[in-house]
Amino acid sequence: MKNLLSSEINHTFKSDEALKSFLLKNYNFKDISSFELVSNGLNDTYKFYNNSELLFLRIYKKDWRTLSQIEAEVQILNLLQSSKFVHALPLLSVDEKHHCSLDFEEGERYVLVFKSSIGEEVELGLPHMKNLGLNLGELHLELQRVKNLDRPKFDKRHLMDEPLEIIKRFLPEDSADFRFLEQIITSIKPELDYKGAQGIIHGDLHSLNVHFDKKDQPSIIDFDCCGYGLLNFDLAVVVFFTTLVGFRNDDTMKLKLEKLDAFFEGYNVHRKLNELDHKNIWRLVLARHIWQLGILAGKAKFTDEEGAFPDLFYRANKITKEWMKYFKIEL
Repeated sequence: MKNLLSSEINHTFKSDEALKSFLLKNYNFKDISSFELVSNGLNDTYKFYNNSELLFLRIYKKDWRTLSQIEAEVQILNLLQSSKFVHALPLLSVDEKHHCSLDFEEGERYVLVFKSSIGEEVELGLPHMKNLGLNLGELHLELQRVKNLDRPKFDKRHLMDEPLEIIKRFLPEDSADFRFLEQIITSIKPELDYKGAQGIIHGDLHSLNVHFDKKDQPSIIDFDCCGYGLLNFDLAVVVFFTTLVGFRNDDTMKLKLEKLDAFFEGYNVHRKLNELDHKNIWRLVLARHIWQLGILAGKAKFTDEEGAFPDLFYRANKITKEWMKYFKIEL
């Protein structure tokens, strides 16, 4: 994550026409239309049509991923292409490579083009959550075959130490908010030593990264954050987005917990979770909280939002404290 702060020129864009010309030159496309930037997140993502086929262009921000890490992600996706888990696969260029590169003012940036997934984003109900749990449990088993690829490790450094270094740009180290984050890190770090199942995990499993077909069957997309870590961390991310993001101590929490019960019921079909697993998962939610704040702070470099971040940390920590009190999670 330190590389989010590395280059002098933060982040530039190409015109739609320049990107269309690049794609026509480097891929077997004939008629590109309806070109649209859909996300300026960790990467720049565009959607477009080649004839009537919906495709997605991912342009990696400079230094976000090495070429070796990108090639490892492609290997994982290709391993999964014959399964029901993944359908948004990368396309080959005219040079028979999955990746291309494109020069920007800040330097060379890598490019992948993906097929669209089956299904669409939906508001997650109980059937969706149970099927997502089933799918993720089976996916974790399938990914046990993946060994020795160059992908990030979801360890203490990646999830806590590096994010805190970025956060220091915005918060005085003697502030109450910074001390609270340090307290979380001190308390939660031992959870990453938990002797639970490990392997390749998705790393960013939220509702925008899962599409569902008309039979409520999921297809997981966007493996850009995948890496090695505790399988429980993937589950903690689901808990994070289900309960902590937008937390309110009101009647909506009952439905959210029912959704989580359905999710865990599905997951347990493939991997039985015990009481220690559940304790580890709920505490790892706070590791995701730290990582998320670090990512948001790192993105400020690209979005000119630095002035808004002290208030963001205050609000995020306030909600987190309320969440911890509700679920009786102590540091």
